[in-house]
Amino acid sequence: MLAYLAERCSAGDGADRMEAYGGAFDRISGHYLIRAYSYAAAAPPPPYESVRRIMHFAGFATLFDVLQTYTPAPATIGFRVPYMPEGMPAADHFDTYWGDLSTVGTWSQAYGLQCHYPAAPPARGDYVTVADTLPTPQPGHGYYFVTSATYQGQTRYGKKTSGGKLSGRDPAVLPNCR
Repeated sequence: MLAYLAERCSAGDGADRMEAYGGAFDRISGHYLIRAYSYAAAAPPPPYESVRRIMHFAGFATLFDVLQTYTPAPATIGFRVPYMPEGMPAADHFDTYWGDLSTVGTWSQAYGLQCHYPAAPPARGDYVTVADTLPTPQPGHGYYFVTSATYQGQTRYGKKTSGGKLSGRDPAVLPNCR
């Protein structure tokens, strides 16, 4: 369930109604839009107007995001190659890094897990996996994974917000993936 729409300001007689219809997913921005209509279903009408709205749900994966999944046995990390990896027209290859959760955001302390894969440039929609060769972390500790995409010599990995503005992370801080 994405959301529950309740009746508004019901007068106790069940005369007020809310209907939602015509949902649409915007895969570029990762937003889900639903048309909604709130109205009085019985006479006499209440002292407020019927309302038509477009409800907006944000936070879904965008067209550019590389979303990784983890499978415990066999231990793999995988993702489906997006339509525009990290906002680029395609990807020549990917590099996946890992680090201790205590260093998230200090990307220079990441380590290469798998570099320059796959062997040939992947197609949109390909499912790409990497073997997770890391030992099970000690209780209270964990690892993070981050994957960069490279296209025609340009590398990108994720986004950041600074001063209320969204921008790409600086790939120069990533260690060389070997």
